[in-house]
Amino acid sequence: MNQFETEDERKIVSDIEPSAERPTFVPSRGSRVGGQHKDKKQRITEALSDLQLVFAGMAMMNGGIGEQNIPILTQTTGSLARACSIFLRKVLLGDGGNREARLLDDSVLESLEMHLQPLRKIPTKERRSIETGFRMEGAFMSATKLDEVTKEPKERYIATAREQGLSIVVEWPLLGMADLVEGPAGKLLWEVNPDQLFETTSERAMGCNEWLGQQAVLFDGLGITLEKLIRTLVNLEGAHSINVGRLFVVEGETPSSASKEPHVHILKIITLCGIGYAELVIIETAMYLCERLLEEPSIEKPIGEFNIAYPVFELPREQVMSTRPSWLGFRGDTIISFAPTPGIVTHTIRSPG
Repeated sequence: MNQFETEDERKIVSDIEPSAERPTFVPSRGSRVGGQHKDKKQRITEALSDLQLVFAGMAMMNGGIGEQNIPILTQTTGSLARACSIFLRKVLLGDGGNREARLLDDSVLESLEMHLQPLRKIPTKERRSIETGFRMEGAFMSATKLDEVTKEPKERYIATAREQGLSIVVEWPLLGMADLVEGPAGKLLWEVNPDQLFETTSERAMGCNEWLGQQAVLFDGLGITLEKLIRTLVNLEGAHSINVGRLFVVEGETPSSASKEPHVHILKIITLCGIGYAELVIIETAMYLCERLLEEPSIEKPIGEFNIAYPVFELPREQVMSTRPSWLGFRGDTIISFAPTPGIVTHTIRSPG
């Protein structure tokens, strides 16, 4: 549909003999004033611009890697992961499960020169077990019953708990932390980089659905996909803020979504160098897409310099080879059990393949 731009155009149209059979227009309601139209490639540029600002802020806040900087590093990487989850939701997930609403849909992806590459494979011969967790020798609970009238102590009850704790066994390395390189002074360096997660030299091209459906990690043998990690973080922390601190269900209580998938939420609080493992995967996935979209000639680049911040960690060599390394952590807790034999709660985490 076109507007008249000249009198000649108006005259040509007025001279056309109208058809006897006219089209029928569908009735509509609402304002005839339209919103601002942006195609998906323009909205990808906007999503990149949002991350551009986040990366710049992270680079300014992190004054180097060291013990004194762990709190600020934890804060900034958490913020970066939440921002990355929003970016990935727009670009990859779509809205409300509608995959056609994602910006990088199949038609857009086919029009680009870039292609999505598979996750890395960790050779079996390179794997070994490391562990984190804690133990307690025992605990007790004291409860005092008060007189209903005088409110004076009437009876006292003491319950004791036996030795219990938590053991997280990791078959290391995991995807996202696949390589260490030689550094100065006998140290080893690890960089948060998409190369740690994806096979960036692969010629294999994957569609979005196949790419998102790849298993990133196995938790007690249960596969957790890229899509599940992204969707969990964006729904609980990125776009919303939902408390999932309790993963058990009291008798008679309606199970929460978190209690139905405790393995996903336990994985979120396993940390590598202070970064939550799920956050690490999401950050590296967003970095990967950023790199490829910035190289894509048909995607307009955000205004200004775009620098992706790649945090680098120094690991003491003795800690790298330790079976209980200081850089492997758990930022959650456990509920004390007063069962006769509570035991140690054990979970295993490993890369697929």
